[in-house]
Amino acid sequence: MALYLLESSLCWLLFYGFYALTLSRETFFGLNRWYLLSTLALGAVIPLLEIPVEWIIPTPEISLSAWLPMAEIGGMGPEIVVIPAPAKPSLFQTLVLPVYWAGVAFAGVRFVVGLVQIFLLYVKGSKKHFVGHTVVTTTRTHLPFSFGNWLFISRHNNFSTEETEKIVRHELAHIRGWHTADVLLLEIVCILLWWSPPVYLYRRSLRTVHEYLADHAVLQTVRRKEYGHLLIRQAQSGMQPALANHFFHSQLKKRIMMMTKTQSGKTARLKYLTVFPLLVLAMLLFANREVLAQVSITEKNTIAEPAATPDAAPAKSPAKIRITESEKSPESYALLEGKAITVIGWGNPANPEHPLYFIDGQEVTQEDLNGVDPGDIAQVEVLKGESAIAAKGPRAAHGAVLVTTKNAPGNPDEMPRFPGCEAVKDVQERTNCAFGKLMEFIGANLKYPQAARDASIEGTVVASFTVNADGSLSDVTIVKSIGGGTDEEVKRVIGLMPKWIPAQKGGKAVKSEMKLPVKFKLDAGQQPAAKSMDEETFKVVEEMPRFPGSGCETSDSDQVAKKQCADKAMLEFIYKGIKYPKAARDAGTEGTVVVSFIVDKSGKIRDASILRGIGNGCDEEVLRLVGEMPDWIPGKQRGRDVNVQFNLPIKFKLEAPAPKTDDLSKPQPAFPAKKKALEPSRFSASPNPASKQVRVYFEADVKPVTVRIMDAAQKVIFEQQVEVFNGVYDKTINLGSAPKGVAYIVVSQEGLEPFVHKLVVQ
Repeated sequence: MALYLLESSLCWLLFYGFYALTLSRETFFGLNRWYLLSTLALGAVIPLLEIPVEWIIPTPEISLSAWLPMAEIGGMGPEIVVIPAPAKPSLFQTLVLPVYWAGVAFAGVRFVVGLVQIFLLYVKGSKKHFVGHTVVTTTRTHLPFSFGNWLFISRHNNFSTEETEKIVRHELAHIRGWHTADVLLLEIVCILLWWSPPVYLYRRSLRTVHEYLADHAVLQTVRRKEYGHLLIRQAQSGMQPALANHFFHSQLKKRIMMMTKTQSGKTARLKYLTVFPLLVLAMLLFANREVLAQVSITEKNTIAEPAATPDAAPAKSPAKIRITESEKSPESYALLEGKAITVIGWGNPANPEHPLYFIDGQEVTQEDLNGVDPGDIAQVEVLKGESAIAAKGPRAAHGAVLVTTKNAPGNPDEMPRFPGCEAVKDVQERTNCAFGKLMEFIGANLKYPQAARDASIEGTVVASFTVNADGSLSDVTIVKSIGGGTDEEVKRVIGLMPKWIPAQKGGKAVKSEMKLPVKFKLDAGQQPAAKSMDEETFKVVEEMPRFPGSGCETSDSDQVAKKQCADKAMLEFIYKGIKYPKAARDAGTEGTVVVSFIVDKSGKIRDASILRGIGNGCDEEVLRLVGEMPDWIPGKQRGRDVNVQFNLPIKFKLEAPAPKTDDLSKPQPAFPAKKKALEPSRFSASPNPASKQVRVYFEADVKPVTVRIMDAAQKVIFEQQVEVFNGVYDKTINLGSAPKGVAYIVVSQEGLEPFVHKLVVQ
C-alpha cells in the first residue's frame, strides 16, 4: 500500500509538472479542467495496471522452467516451513499509522465544519428561487460565493446594481459548470492523502481554472477594464467558506493577467497531443510489468514410485527428479454411516486411464519413458485436469508427464541460483550453498500474515517467477494458493530478493523460470483464541446435523432411526438433483469431489467450498446442488444448537455403454482371466520414512476393504477391516511396535489383487 501511494504521488507530480510548464498558460480553460481531473484519476489507476513485458521490449530469449531444489526432510516432499514469530508492533503500526489517521481526522473535521457553515447560512438566509439556481441573502458579512446551485450574497456588501449583475453572472457560470463537484472531489482526496503535496497543487490549480472559466463567461458581455476594476476594488477581506467558489478568489493577479492575455491560437491545441507520450511514460515508470506465460501450469502432483512387493528385496535405484506438492485433505468423511454417493452418467470412458508421456516435446510410450536414464533427466513436469487438456488436448484428460532431458534444445548448462556463493568452486557445493542462502533470506523476511493466523490457514503456496538474463526477477505469479494473505506475502518476499546469478547456456546468460514452494504452518501455541460455543464451528458434536427428510423427525423415533432416515432422504435429493456435466463426460473425467459446508445453529447452509475437485464442471455442479438444499436440522452440543462443519464426498463415475450383442458371440477363454489389480486413487502414506506415526489416505470402490502393515518378515504390525466402507480411507496409524527397516502397506478388496506400497520405518 505504501508503495502504491508513493507511486501515485509521483505520477501526479509528473502530470502536474507538465501542466504547470506547458498548459497552464493557455486559454483553453475547459481542456485544462478536464486534463486536471483525468490525470488525477489516471494517477490513481496507473500503479494498479499490469502491462505485459512483451508490449515494451520483445526479447526472443530461451524460456525454461524448473523447480527449486529443496532439501528433503524425512523423505517427504521438501518445503519451506514458516512458523510465525510472536507478533510485535512495527514502526508503521506504532507511529506512522496513528499520525496518518490523526491527519485524516483533522482534515475530515475541517471538511465537515465547512459543510455545516454553508448549511447554516442557507437555513438562516432568505431564499429566492430561480430556474437552475437559488439566491440566498444572508445577514453575515462574507464575500459572494456559490455552492452547488445556491448563490450566497451578504446584505452588508455594498454593490451597485451593475456590480451585482456581474457577480451573479460569474457565480452562475460556477453553478452551470458543476464546479462544486470538482471542489468536493479534491477535498475528499486531500482528506485521504493529506500528506501528499501534489493533491494540494491540483486543488489550487483546479480552483484557478474554475475562476478563469467564470471570468470568461462574464467577459462575453462586459468590458475587461470595468470587470478588472471591480475585482481590484472589491478585493476585501471577509468570511470565505473553504468549500465554496468565491467571486473574489485569492489568485487575483493571475485572473487579471489571463483576462488581458491574447487567446491561444489553434496550433496551441497540439500541445495536448503530447499528453499521450506522457501517459505512456507514466505507465512504463509506475505500472506493474508482467511477463505473459505461454503455458499456465495450474497443478503439480507427485510422480509415484512403483509399489514394491513384500518378497522383493529393496534395491538401490538411481536418484530421481521428483515434483512434490502437499495437498490439503479433508479431515473427516464419516458422514453417512459407510454409505458413499456415486454419480453415474452415460459417456465415453474410452480415454486411456494413464497419462500421456512426452520426452523433449515428443510423445512416447511408458516403456520408452522407463528406458530413460534418470541421470539424463533435467526436469519433470506433471500436468493434470484442465491444465493438461489445455496443453496437450482432450487425450490428456488423465494427465500428462513432460520430461526434459539434459540434451534437449534450450536446456541450460547451469541453472540460476541465489547470490552469495560465487567463490565456491565445486558446482554441487555452490548449488547447496546458494540454496542455504536462499533459505536464510526467506527465513529472515517472510512473515505469517495476521489474517491467515486468525483464520488458522495452513498449507503450501507455490510461486513461479522468471530469472532474466541480467539476473533480475519478473513474472512473479502464484501457481498454488491457500489465501489469507499468504500469496501476497510470498510475492512480497520474492520482490525483495536481490539479483540472481542467471542460468548459463553455451557460456551465455539466458532467461529461465523457477518455482518455489513455501509451507505455512501454525505452531501449536499460536492458534487463535478459543471462541464461545455460539461462535465456534464444530466438526464432531453429540448430535450431528441431519437432512430434513419427510417423516424423519417423528417424536417416537430414536436418534439412530432419525439419522438413517435423513441420510436416505439426502441421497434421494442428490440423485434427483445432480447432473453429470457434459464437459466432464466428453473429457472422460471421473473422480470424487469433496465439498465442505457449515450447517449453522439455525439450520442454514453457508460457506460451501470445494476441498477436493476434479474440474470440467463437476465442482460447480456440486456447489450448485448444495446451494439448493433446504435448511437442515442443526447439530447439538450439550443441548444447544451449534455450528457444525460437514464434509460430503460425491463420486462422479462414467458408466460404459452396454457391449454389442456381436461381442457376446465371441469365444470365451478356456481359463479364468487373471484378477484385476486394486488401484486405489490418490493413495498417500506420509511421512515416508516414518518413525512414530504414518497417515494413510486413499479412495477406492465402495465395498469392504482391509488395510494391513507388515514388516519384512511378513509379521502383521497393524490390521483393520472396514466392513462398511464409504469410498474414502483416512487414518493416522501408530507405528510404536514396528521394527526399523522396510515395511509394507497392503490394501485388499474382494476379487482384486492387493495393492502394496513400501514404507520405511526409522
